[in-house]
Amino acid sequence: MKLRDLDGWPLTLKESYSSQKVLGPASPALLKRCMLFSTVDGPEAYLSVVVDYQGRDWHAMITEHPAPMLRRIEATLKGHEGQTLASLGELEVVE
Repeated sequence: MKLRDLDGWPLTLKESYSSQKVLGPASPALLKRCMLFSTVDGPEAYLSVVVDYQGRDWHAMITEHPAPMLRRIEATLKGHEGQTLASLGELEVVE
């Protein structure tokens, strides 16, 4: 399965509470970092993704999947910092 086939891809980016962009599959946004967040008794796990788009940092959260799948998505993205989201969509999700 490729990243582009997952719910939540391409990402909806937020610069602030009032500014957001839904990116198309060919977006030039570049991955800066990603990190999985979860707590024992708190809300569901989510994957935080930061990208460089139009010279600014934009943030996205992937929440549509259970924690084990989010860990797989994170592992897929790690090591691909600086690549476009469009090219990342072609990556196979690691097992």
